[in-house]
Amino acid sequence: MPPVGMRWIARGLSSSSGMNRSVKLLVAFKVVSSASLLPVIFVLFLQGRGFSFFEIALVNSFGSLVTVLAEVPAGWMGDRYGLRRSLLCGVSVSGLGILALIGSTELLHALGAELIFCVGAALISGADTALIYNCLESSGEEGSFLKVTSQYRSNSYLASFAAKLVAPPLFGLLDILPLIVSIALCFVGLLLLSAVKDPAVAAKGEGDGSGSARGRVWGELKRGRYLRAFGGMCLASSLLTVGVSNFSVYVAPFLQSLGAESSALGLALAVGSLGGYCGSRVAPLLVNRFSERSVLVWSALGGLSTFGVAPGAGSWPVGSVFYFIITCCSAGFYTVASPVINRSIPSRWRATALSSLAMVDEAMFLLLDPVFGWTVDSFGYDIYAVWAAALAPAVLILLLLALFGRFAPGGIAGM
Repeated sequence: MPPVGMRWIARGLSSSSGMNRSVKLLVAFKVVSSASLLPVIFVLFLQGRGFSFFEIALVNSFGSLVTVLAEVPAGWMGDRYGLRRSLLCGVSVSGLGILALIGSTELLHALGAELIFCVGAALISGADTALIYNCLESSGEEGSFLKVTSQYRSNSYLASFAAKLVAPPLFGLLDILPLIVSIALCFVGLLLLSAVKDPAVAAKGEGDGSGSARGRVWGELKRGRYLRAFGGMCLASSLLTVGVSNFSVYVAPFLQSLGAESSALGLALAVGSLGGYCGSRVAPLLVNRFSERSVLVWSALGGLSTFGVAPGAGSWPVGSVFYFIITCCSAGFYTVASPVINRSIPSRWRATALSSLAMVDEAMFLLLDPVFGWTVDSFGYDIYAVWAAALAPAVLILLLLALFGRFAPGGIAGM
């Protein structure tokens, strides 16, 4: 990670006196994880090793399939054997996957490395956020989870932006240098996690995990107290992700179609990271001014509406502004949605539930991405308006089901 990134982490660990030490370490871990150089040069690395675009797509699809299959079992293992242990195992396995990728010269080797890496990523997914919430809950500070989420999400956008600046020059010097740096970041992550304490706290009101407590949890689920809020928020988040992620995938050729030169394209794409940072930072301020319900509904509709009108941009600077608005709105939505989703989950199965959300996201992207690409190929970027018109009502209905009504948990219904 660049020195400036380490200064952000050090500043975060020395500030926020209301936040316990384990939470600070976990926030630093999430920022370090976002600074990985592997995603930036993954395609270039495989291309340099002689892989065709079809083989690269096959490796990516295989990784998505592994992630979908591994998410829920990995989350269950975290809840069953400890979230900190799950994170330590996940970082170690991911590092081994990157190491295996260094020596990949054939498709079978690359698939094996992708398998190892994605299993490690599944062990991390959900467990990190769940452990942050549990640590805050154990010290009675769960009300500050929105602030913590804003902090790690915004700093993660900056770390990711720094990685995009650093990775290409390193790759130009030697193709394995970005992978070596990514492995080093895994070691930094292990050092941070080794100092974290897992409180292993049960959700308030659920007792000590006895049979009667488990019966109460499942009884509440059957009555829909948690399931409607969790299910509605998760599906709404997944549908929003479908639109935003696919727009991000095709944003470079979209801006080029509006006349963006290669020299200006990098600056235009950097606007997306800036939008994500601003959305994550502004979201808590909007919640304090209005309410969680309002921010969730309007940020989702704002992002999808902008996504729908983006094809009408007459020039690439206007298209870049639309891209900024989309990433800003979606980042604000995810920042506010995270504490809402966590409040709707009993802590005994929080990692499993969050891993289920990640699995749904990955499955939707795996299933709908080819459809999205085909529609763009067939009808051009004007198809964004159709996608937005289809996604916006579905997201709105799901949010209304999750956030309103007598079955919403008290923490949500009272927002």
